[in-house]
Amino acid sequence: MKKHLLKLTLMLPVILIISGCGSNKQEVSSSARFLPEQLNYSDMKRISDIRIFVGDSLWEYIDGGAEVYHLYKFVDVATADYSNDKVELVADIYRFDSPLNAFGLYSMLCPPETEIINLGVEGFRSPASINFVKGEYLIRLTGFEDTENSKLALTGMAEKLNNDIPGTTERPAQFNFFPTENKIGGTDKYYAEQFMGQRFLSEVFTRSILQDLDTLTLFMSEDESGGKYLQWSTYADQTDGKRERPEGIPFDDTLSFIFEDNYYGEIIVGLKNGKLLGQVNYKDACLEYLTAWINTFNVEE
Repeated sequence: MKKHLLKLTLMLPVILIISGCGSNKQEVSSSARFLPEQLNYSDMKRISDIRIFVGDSLWEYIDGGAEVYHLYKFVDVATADYSNDKVELVADIYRFDSPLNAFGLYSMLCPPETEIINLGVEGFRSPASINFVKGEYLIRLTGFEDTENSKLALTGMAEKLNNDIPGTTERPAQFNFFPTENKIGGTDKYYAEQFMGQRFLSEVFTRSILQDLDTLTLFMSEDESGGKYLQWSTYADQTDGKRERPEGIPFDDTLSFIFEDNYYGEIIVGLKNGKLLGQVNYKDACLEYLTAWINTFNVEE
């Protein structure tokens, strides 16, 4: 009986609470160790225990929003409340299994054309909040008022955590395949699963570009076997949404098509040297631009 109880206990979700009396020095969670008792250069102090939610227990902290975090291999989150005599804020440090998945979840939160700030890999500011990603950590700081004092407190905490939290400040290398000219801030996205709602489209990277007053959304995913392309082509046939691509686009052989989607518009998709490439909301006016981008994937002799 005791063995069965021990096994059951080990399988349960873990929620830890670290009190504020010096026990934050215990490395119970790699996220918790970065939450300071106070900021040395201000009077902002921690006014709560550090709460830690691990694995499946995340739903108890963000009920209704935990599912997307798990898509990106969420590990744990450490959270605490801070205050001075003017403002209060909440600091959350989410840890993921890799920098790629940390950036992926961040990218799902980041709205297009938002105020991008230079923290970690990237961050953005919105009314009464700052979010940024560094290494395998996503940092979310939330105030309760959109005031100047709140902005100063959030900025101070963000700079403190940015200095203390280790990890890469480079965005995933896959984004180096996209054009940089006229890119729209906040549109670098990584979809771990279900790009455009399709279950077979996993691990997809996208970037939106402003081109001649139109917004082009380019996408790319590794597809050495051609499996993703084949499933998409089959789905397009089954839904009668498939038509031939324009002549001259340099995909491999005839491995490309245009898919007419009721929600996303025309999508051009094809294979090029082991990569699934394409553009959402395709228009013939984009042909030259798209051709130039696809040609950058030519294998050097």
